[in-house]
Amino acid sequence: MLEGVVRGMCEVSGRARSVVLSYDDQTQRLVGLAGHGVDPKDVRTIDIPVTAFVRRVIADGRTVVSDQPMDTLPEITWLLEEHGATGTLVVLPLRSETLGTMGVAFVEDGGRHFRLRAGEREALESFVGLAALAMQNAILAERSRRLAQLVAGTRAAESLHDSITQSLFGLRLGLDNLLADPQLPPALSEALGAIRDDAQTAVEALHEALRTMTEPDENARVAPPRSPLTEVRELAARLRSDHGLVGEVHVEGEQATPSAEASALLVRTVREGLTNIVKYADATAFSVHLRASSAWWTVEISDDGSGDPVAIRGQLARGEGGFGLSSLRAESQRLGGRSWVRHAPVLAGVALGVAVPTDAGVRPNGGVADPAELRGQD
Repeated sequence: MLEGVVRGMCEVSGRARSVVLSYDDQTQRLVGLAGHGVDPKDVRTIDIPVTAFVRRVIADGRTVVSDQPMDTLPEITWLLEEHGATGTLVVLPLRSETLGTMGVAFVEDGGRHFRLRAGEREALESFVGLAALAMQNAILAERSRRLAQLVAGTRAAESLHDSITQSLFGLRLGLDNLLADPQLPPALSEALGAIRDDAQTAVEALHEALRTMTEPDENARVAPPRSPLTEVRELAARLRSDHGLVGEVHVEGEQATPSAEASALLVRTVREGLTNIVKYADATAFSVHLRASSAWWTVEISDDGSGDPVAIRGQLARGEGGFGLSSLRAESQRLGGRSWVRHAPVLAGVALGVAVPTDAGVRPNGGVADPAELRGQD
């Protein structure tokens, strides 16, 4: 929409070039969004501090016409010189009642001086209103998405608190009562004491996790991203040690690092698959198969258990498959990939798989994986 706005601004005013920049009140910077009569690559390179002149325009909230842009906008002289914008420059703030000033539009006529007629000003301000509406909608949509994530996290936290933390608290109280018995043998007392301490540690760790889920610290330092392959191997090792299952992680192809969203989905798929194996499959063996390329990462978790892939697919189709598998399917589709449940070809149980683009972008064919890349997974 912004591309249409900047083109329309030039057409209705008869001017040569226009650019729309976003304005961030916190960083006090202007960033290029769209332009007409200007090379798009040049627009994308604009990331400059707000000048005193633009700050006054934002504060006044009115259209300003300058016949001396090289003097009034010294911090972007390089941009003006590059495009010959040494004549009249029109500067229009992009405002909304809800969000205030979100950006600034510049209109000029190839370095020529001109008088901005009343009709031209009206038309330009109408187009700027459309640009402000588009930016407001985009910003509010992003805020809604983040709020939805926070609400989902809060609901999950409440559920965890009402179930797991209360169970652990009850376990600790029960152990305290047992340990209060003076007739308890020393060896048993020591063992129960260790279990009680572990339960207390688990409660504290879960409380900290719940606090993080419901009160995210935006200023916290972000740990370096871990390779999804490392996390998958750790999950498989834990399944072997904790539950005695036999299993391996197999890796094929290049190991180009996927995006953070793609990595998170791959690891969550493995965690969900291995958890389901323990809870439902009555299995003795499993395998995790990772296939990596510069474009796609694919993961499939198989078992030798008693699960029925046809029944699972039916449950998912009816919306009865549980939150875990349903959310994996929704997230893989959002990232331009796909998920599946099928008969495990080697272990003869159930195979759960996900394929996602390395860059988590949308594929040219509309977000569906190329059959050649996902051969044999249906």
